[in-house]
Amino acid sequence: MVDVDPGKKSMSKKKYRSAKVIKRELQILERELNNLIRIRWNYAKRMLKFGMGVWLLGIGIFVLAVAVSKGPELLTELPPFVVGLLISGAAVPPLVTALIIRRFSSEIKRYERMRRRLLLEYERSLLREVEELISSR
Repeated sequence: MVDVDPGKKSMSKKKYRSAKVIKRELQILERELNNLIRIRWNYAKRMLKFGMGVWLLGIGIFVLAVAVSKGPELLTELPPFVVGLLISGAAVPPLVTALIIRRFSSEIKRYERMRRRLLLEYERSLLREVEELISSR
């Protein structure tokens, strides 16, 4: 019994992309992936430097403001929770940087999945072309 459905296309009539087209897409994807990896590390280094600089500047301004307004002896009499807040403030810039870098990492993983899919499609296309070449002889 033969199943004839005009809505279905047979595998032989299906349009396949050529290996050249897929190879070009792979090259573009590789370039984007390499750029994203390079940008991620440059961004992380700059953000950590900037974050730590801002934290040090904030600590300096805080100490200067307390020293000017209340006198230097008040710095030794600060409540423990204030000192804890100042120290934990140092963890904020690396934490924010890590959260932003995580976004870059998820984008990189997405590009790597696309690259694997394109590589498989490229291999299939090459095999199809070789198969057509062999069958034509």
